[in-house]
Amino acid sequence: EKKYVLLTGNYVPNDEESEIIRAKIKDAIEAWPYPAVVYDFCWRAILLNSKNISMLQISDNDRQIIYKTKPCALEIVFDPSFWPNKYLKGNELEKWHKNLFRFVLHFKNLHRSINRDPWYQSVIMRMMKNKLFSSIWIKTEDHKLHPLTTRFGEKILINPKDTSKRLNFNIFVVPLAEDPRFELEYFSPADKETLEYFKV
Repeated sequence: EKKYVLLTGNYVPNDEESEIIRAKIKDAIEAWPYPAVVYDFCWRAILLNSKNISMLQISDNDRQIIYKTKPCALEIVFDPSFWPNKYLKGNELEKWHKNLFRFVLHFKNLHRSINRDPWYQSVIMRMMKNKLFSSIWIKTEDHKLHPLTTRFGEKILINPKDTSKRLNFNIFVVPLAEDPRFELEYFSPADKETLEYFKV
């Protein structure tokens, strides 16, 4: 009950609490045969399983930097060097931008009651320097969130073994029973090619 009170009161998890969650959930997400990520309710990346690290070609050093700095998911997906932003073209890029639109819309609606908190203001101020983010942010002003899309969706990533090919996933998010201020995002292959990639 204490953890739900902390969530209701918008108490951002500190470094010690994040480390405790990493230790408790690590084995569980390593057992998942596909990528998985743990975020806190600020959408900061807390833990990535080895499938995700391998797929994104993240070095051990970069992983430690992620765990130390805990970047917001917005900062990751809008980074110009993030693979979908770098490699997708034409209709694929258009679909990706639609996903980014929903992503920003979810973030705004989920945090609308705490948009004056320092961590929120800090993230948005940093993100507004990103032209793609700022343009999508403006487009979301007159839209409302679909009630079901915050817990599932689709993701397209680049196949690190062949950048001309794509990995397509369905994703779903569940809160951690241990502390609902943290959520686990599971990836599941959305087509045969993506399934085969993880059998290798």
